[in-house]
Amino acid sequence: MGQPQSALEDALAFTRLLGYSNPQQTIAIGLNAAFRETRRDQADEIIEYVLTLSESVDVVLGGSEIDRVYLHNYYGDILPSSVTNPCNDTRNDYSITTLVDVVGTDGLAVEILRTVGETESGHMAYSALQSAFSQYDRTTVSRRLNEKLIEYGLCEKYGARGNLRIEILDKGALYLEELAKEKERQKALQDYVTNTPKPNHNTRVITDRPRGGREDDHRPTAEGEASTTPDGRVRLPRYHGVDYLSYAETVSAAKTPPKKGVSVTNYPVEPKSDRGEAGWGYLEDENTLVVSAEYDSAMSHVVMIARALLDPKTFDQVLTEDRLAELDGLIEDGTYVRGSRNLGWLADSVDSAGEYVDVLEDARDELLDMTRSLAHEDYECETSEYLSRITKTAMGLAGTAFHVLDLLDIDVVWEARLPDYNRHPERYGEDNAELLATTLAKNAPIAATYGNHVVRRLLFEDRDEKRRQSFDPVVDASNPYANLIASISVVGDFGNRADHVAGVIEDRLSNPGEIHEDAPEIALKVPVVVEHGPSTVARVTRAMCRAKGLDATRDAIRLFSGFARTPYDVAHAIGRGLSQEATPREIRSSEVRLSLASLPSKRLLEDATPTVRAMISTLLATNLSLSKTELAEKAGISTQSVRNHLPTLVAMGLVDETEGQCRLNLSFTDEQERHKRILPSFMLTESFTRDVLFETLEALDELTEEVIEIWVQCGPNGLPDIDRLHTMYDWVDWVRPLLSSLTEERDETVQTLSIGPEIAQQPLTEAGS
Repeated sequence: MGQPQSALEDALAFTRLLGYSNPQQTIAIGLNAAFRETRRDQADEIIEYVLTLSESVDVVLGGSEIDRVYLHNYYGDILPSSVTNPCNDTRNDYSITTLVDVVGTDGLAVEILRTVGETESGHMAYSALQSAFSQYDRTTVSRRLNEKLIEYGLCEKYGARGNLRIEILDKGALYLEELAKEKERQKALQDYVTNTPKPNHNTRVITDRPRGGREDDHRPTAEGEASTTPDGRVRLPRYHGVDYLSYAETVSAAKTPPKKGVSVTNYPVEPKSDRGEAGWGYLEDENTLVVSAEYDSAMSHVVMIARALLDPKTFDQVLTEDRLAELDGLIEDGTYVRGSRNLGWLADSVDSAGEYVDVLEDARDELLDMTRSLAHEDYECETSEYLSRITKTAMGLAGTAFHVLDLLDIDVVWEARLPDYNRHPERYGEDNAELLATTLAKNAPIAATYGNHVVRRLLFEDRDEKRRQSFDPVVDASNPYANLIASISVVGDFGNRADHVAGVIEDRLSNPGEIHEDAPEIALKVPVVVEHGPSTVARVTRAMCRAKGLDATRDAIRLFSGFARTPYDVAHAIGRGLSQEATPREIRSSEVRLSLASLPSKRLLEDATPTVRAMISTLLATNLSLSKTELAEKAGISTQSVRNHLPTLVAMGLVDETEGQCRLNLSFTDEQERHKRILPSFMLTESFTRDVLFETLEALDELTEEVIEIWVQCGPNGLPDIDRLHTMYDWVDWVRPLLSSLTEERDETVQTLSIGPEIAQQPLTEAGS
């Protein structure tokens, strides 16, 4: 009325005009964290606007449980109950069964939910949550949180940018309660099974029990079946999930084995609560897919690998429609790929790669249904026959998936895990490493080609009709060697049985079966690495640094190779220890220190004593020089132990001792040193291992006649025979590998296995990587 109107008044006037529209209009308004972060006076105006709008049109407010609570607390007296009633959060519509299928019963999403739920207040800072899961890539944590927990109403994110918080919702708390109840039910079920009296003779007899196994322990567990391992871990009675591997886990598996070869790594991978859950990871920039599973039995392992290869994530992110279109010509006329690559489930009626994917997904689901029928004993034949049928189906599906991926030039890594082998080396009465080795030996020729021909069909197929269905290869006499199309990483806590594990795997791989009489003169060449050197560490370090926005340096590769026990340790050290950099730059030696400090002491310095590891771990973790007493207290060892070992560390230049205070010769992470290049002196002077050892012995006043004789009487290669020092000084056993890595004189030896007919002038070993 002659007075200027506010913007709000203008908006309200406009909304009243909507009341004259015909038919009645409906407007949906979505609420999110931004609304809750708005100043209260501004929020009041928004609510006034919404109420006025509702007088003229139908208004539907959409939001989460936290939005509802916020509206109830601040505007419950003026908003209708249809808005503030908790039943109106549509995310509450998801049943527990649906959540089990989507979120899973184990894995990162559930661990995040538990971590938030176990806080006293039921909420925590987003930054604290990221820190709690620093072993995972930040993007992975964010994706699980948003796609599985927030999306399905289990958690909510709120707060201003830079001060975000995560809160568990009622549905999330209920879900955790249901998981706990389910675990108790399965424990009760297992107790019942274990304590059930011996069955009478009218009970079905299982005929394929391995030697020495208990009657209730014999059978590999399957989809829909609950069982436990000796350490109490459970296979939950539902379809097992395929969860994302962390970035560090993916890089470890992808980069540790040699290309198209096999690696054996003594590293304590974390056992899963649900042993039937497979792992999946993809390095998009390197076009490498990683599938992973624990090894329980041949059947369960191959089923999990096949399922992971054909998981929806593979078709969403790897075998995309555009990529698959490249195979349309081969699939439409399937004669060639059936006869050479032996692709299964490829009927004449399949006209495109897209249709073929549908067929393979149906085959995958049928395989999982078979394992569920096994669990429920819902099958007609003998158990041994049904187990064999499932295993063969899984092998065929996995082999087909390997070859489809290879035809599209996608690298695949198969990771087989033995997490508790050191504590429980036997399962079903047999050595689990030997069982795994047999499984790998049977499947490796399936995932191998000579040209475009499958090695198993060429060398080991004993069925004449199957051989007749395959095309004969043209053998190149100058190159009669076939190669794997998947790299294989065997990893587990092997303790002092690592050599045994490596030995049985090499032995079984070398002899996968009897070669048929018409086999062509070709051999499958498989490089195997057991003792990893700087070449492998370099691959892992570069990949992990790239993910952090860093460039790996020669210094960093040498330090990680020397101090960390395995490439898996290196990946997890960088993953846990370093943050993402906004601007690419080289990794600093202080950041190598920070990464190594994140490792447990037992994951440092191969062959060193626990005392030396504790000392080095303590020195890595501090930015201060310590006295002997302080070092002993922080390391949890005696002062006498420090006195026993410190002189050797100082003499070799690894540790500096000045005026009774000692420090590791590696840049501190504080402001004063974090940009400096501080390294052991022999790394700066590019010394040889033998020279550093001589100077160490000299500093320790150990230049005895026998020691001097080693340097005077050189070995056949014209160099001092420092192998003799191992029998004279115990510390040489761990110092020499460390020095060899830091001086770049150490590398792995790749043992090359030849599988198949003996080929003239076959190379037995190859050095390098």
